[in-house]
Amino acid sequence: MTRQTVDETREARATQAVGAAIQDLAAARVGRALLPVAGLLLLATLRWAFGGGQPGLRVALAGAPPAVAAMLAYAVRLTRRGFGAADEWWMPLAAVAGFVPTLYGFFCLGWMGVRPLMQRDAGWATPVAFIVLGWWCVRAWMKVVELERLSRVMRTAVPGEGGT
Repeated sequence: MTRQTVDETREARATQAVGAAIQDLAAARVGRALLPVAGLLLLATLRWAFGGGQPGLRVALAGAPPAVAAMLAYAVRLTRRGFGAADEWWMPLAAVAGFVPTLYGFFCLGWMGVRPLMQRDAGWATPVAFIVLGWWCVRAWMKVVELERLSRVMRTAVPGEGGT
């Protein structure tokens, strides 16, 4: 084997290792980020079924599926870039869609949680649950977004991809 072939094989293995690490981390973190979204959807559904007309309840119900779709698209984009794949037409859309889970979490935290507490609408248990789950959603999603930087740093450390 020539020196060039050995270097190319080493680069391919390093790229695969980085991609596998990013894929594993993204799957674990997105899985954890889906839990608060599922909790918010369940809480909004129960509130709608038993409590009725709280303002913003339709947004809380309708916002969960786009938040989940955005999470999954962002994770696929992150994983594909971790493996060194070229950018495709949908990847910039997935990057912008990364704001959807954050907006959904802050909406549930603020509009569904803090606002009713400040207005003293009804009880305090449901708004506090919205606050906790909304904050959990935002916090878990920020951990997924941190993988973008980690992926970039790890890719630059792979020989042949801008690293040494």
